[in-house]
Amino acid sequence: MVTRKQTAQFRLQEIAYEEEQEALELAQLVEEIDYLQCEESFSHYIESSWKHFDSSTFVSNWHIDAIADHVQACLLGEIKDLIVSVPPRFGKSSIISVAAPTWTWGPAGMPETKFLTFSYGASLATRDAVKSRRLMGGSWYRKRWNRFHLLADTNQKARYENNEYGYRIASSVDGLGTGEGYDVMMVDDPMKASDHSSIKELDKVIEWWSGTLSTRANDPETARRMLIMQRLAQNDLTGHVLSSSNSFVHLKLPMEYMQSLWISPVGGWCDPRTFNGELLDYNRFSGTQVERFKQDLKEYKYSAQFQQEPAPQGGGMVKESYLRYYHATYEHYDTIIHSWDLAVKETARADFTVGQVWGVKGPNVFLLDMVRKKMGSLEQIEAIWTLRNKYPMTRAVLIEQAMTGNAIKEMLERKIPGIIGIKPSEFGGDKEQRLIASLPDFEAGNVYLPDPTRAPWVKVMIEELLLFPKAAHDDCLDACTQALNWLARKGRIIHVEPTVSQANYQHSAEYARSIYSDQQSRVSPKEIRAIFGG
Repeated sequence: MVTRKQTAQFRLQEIAYEEEQEALELAQLVEEIDYLQCEESFSHYIESSWKHFDSSTFVSNWHIDAIADHVQACLLGEIKDLIVSVPPRFGKSSIISVAAPTWTWGPAGMPETKFLTFSYGASLATRDAVKSRRLMGGSWYRKRWNRFHLLADTNQKARYENNEYGYRIASSVDGLGTGEGYDVMMVDDPMKASDHSSIKELDKVIEWWSGTLSTRANDPETARRMLIMQRLAQNDLTGHVLSSSNSFVHLKLPMEYMQSLWISPVGGWCDPRTFNGELLDYNRFSGTQVERFKQDLKEYKYSAQFQQEPAPQGGGMVKESYLRYYHATYEHYDTIIHSWDLAVKETARADFTVGQVWGVKGPNVFLLDMVRKKMGSLEQIEAIWTLRNKYPMTRAVLIEQAMTGNAIKEMLERKIPGIIGIKPSEFGGDKEQRLIASLPDFEAGNVYLPDPTRAPWVKVMIEELLLFPKAAHDDCLDACTQALNWLARKGRIIHVEPTVSQANYQHSAEYARSIYSDQQSRVSPKEIRAIFGG
């Protein structure tokens, strides 16, 4: 006979079993929902898979969703080219170099995708490839996505293939000598941060990108490219790509928010922060830690690596607040001088030849005109002759005496008055010292540039001034400091004719053409040869 106590115990066991079954069904439902969300959202997949490939604790933040959404759009072909600029230690390699290929082959259902992945060092590229392989070989991943398997005979650390013809090859920037192609290329930190000031290293990476990688796409119409890096210099690989192509979507995530109107084509995304200085992720780095970064790093380095701006906001050595702009020209100046920085040769990667016209009025100097172009020696002579003819009141033409400049000076001084050879060492040993010598003119507000809204040619000059020493070029700055330092040594005022016209804005080139038309001032190469006996 079953007692009431036994009956109650049986009922309790039934309830426990039912609850266990309900919990099991709930867990299965949660797992099924998680599985479906992983397939739909790369962002969700990152959070769900994190503990299976990374020992650190996953901490959610909006920047991870932003990166994930852009990477997913690129992997699915919604955008072809993507740049992600983000400070160090924000998980970019784990998100992109580790998780993205595994999501593509499994949850996204594209195991046939062929990946080439790169970093500045082969060990780093291999490290992330191994993490991806370990994730795909684990029980969590295999239980959910078994639509492919890795082939045993090609299952290596830096190269592995699957049975659906997809593969991943990991290499360094200067590696990969074979002819393998890609459907998706990922370049994660193409150069060491410590090499940011090395022109040789910067050029090497750009040549590798433009040469070695330019023909590796299996299908140029559908191939996708991702460049993931912290900014290092204005002429780093990101700077080169952005200046030479308009196909890239650039996701820029500065440590401290800087107000921007940029809206990404990926879902209309924009930075959700609302006030300048708001940090990217307070859980990762507090305000105190960020201030320590600023103290430990030079201003240029913090601005590039953490703010994704290769020059400090507001300018570097020359601050934006130093610059003055004019809207009307004087009819007469105390003196007018020209300053020329001549490039050695005319090649695709050569520096620019820059010639500037400066007018002096009392304590102030005004940039009146500028020529900036890659030129050979004959064209340089023509440019100097032409610009000199535009300004008949010119008192001095300064030409840097270095290689080509010295030979051109000797030719011109026989035909043009006021030709003066300048040795850069006269005003300091290097470019930075020469700029330091001329900084008082900028700080005092005595240097005036034409209004860039009316004279757009001056924008390249402004960029060089504010970005130095991180600018891609510094030829305009060299011509400028040469003029300012020479004037400082000689004294400003030579003669005074105080008439001023404020009626209308006159750019000096327009004013000069009213005196010397292009037909009068410009000479042909044939005439140049005749003039100088060449």
